[in-house]
Amino acid sequence: MIAIIGGFVIHDFFVQVGYTPVKHKYSRSQNSSVKIDLNTATATQLASINGIGPKTARKIIRYRKIKNFKNLSEITRVKGIGQKKAEKIKKFIFIDN
Repeated sequence: MIAIIGGFVIHDFFVQVGYTPVKHKYSRSQNSSVKIDLNTATATQLASINGIGPKTARKIIRYRKIKNFKNLSEITRVKGIGQKKAEKIKKFIFIDN
């Protein structure tokens, strides 16, 4: 069994057999079924998306403090996110209105 805790993948097998759990930085590119809500995600969650670093994550949060995202195309209004990057990350994000 695999659990995702705090953005890390924890392999339950290691806990069961008495080994120290191995933590891997969770990559959403490997699991496209995990999506992040742009209007509620933390900076850490946003930065875990391939193509979004800590600086861009903070920019996203600053933008949404002024105005919540209504649709995914608005992500291009954040400085540093153009059409190309928006296309790359859209499969990892959603907006829950």
